[in-house]
Amino acid sequence: MPEPVVLAADTPGPHLVCLPSVLAASGPHQFARFAAALRADCRVSALPLPGFRPGEPLPASLDALLDALAGAVRSAVGDEPFAMAGYSSGGLLAHAVAERVGARAVVLLDSRPLDAYRAADSERLLAGLATRADYLDDTRLTAMGGYLRLLAGASLRPHSRPTLLVTAAEREAEPLAPWPLPHTEVSAPGDHFTLIEEHAETTAKAVGAWLGELGQLA
Repeated sequence: MPEPVVLAADTPGPHLVCLPSVLAASGPHQFARFAAALRADCRVSALPLPGFRPGEPLPASLDALLDALAGAVRSAVGDEPFAMAGYSSGGLLAHAVAERVGARAVVLLDSRPLDAYRAADSERLLAGLATRADYLDDTRLTAMGGYLRLLAGASLRPHSRPTLLVTAAEREAEPLAPWPLPHTEVSAPGDHFTLIEEHAETTAKAVGAWLGELGQLA
């Protein structure tokens, strides 16, 4: 099971467990600025996805991946109430894991089903990735391909947990298809990448305010 990375601790607020994107730059580091901005409101942990480091096997199936992540989440949170968060394609995993582990809520950071992305959208994502990752290697690129194949056939199962979708305000093309399940949506400054980079503080404030309104996470 992946070991959780603690990004913000010793905070009396709720515990937020984050899952990164499945693109080649994947990792807990994607939440560093976001967690720092949430430090006053939440404890924040992030899970690395298995298979992105040399010697790590890729999940054989989506169920195997979700089982591994669910076990890691339970180990990280114990009996305390918590919420799941996912960035980009990691939101698909956070949504699915939340049901398995009994999360009280789900936060999606500019997440959409894979079939919502057009060819032009995918090209922009990969171009943005290329400018941000100076350590790409065959292991990471192979892992990205494996994860995209796993998620390509995944279906979103409805659940009753409150869900927040934070969308990036800056888009070059037409808006993406909406998240197809019930949710609350807010817009935050930045594009798909800067949402949790230079605009991470604004994004974190929106998430912290929403979590604060959920009494079951108090």
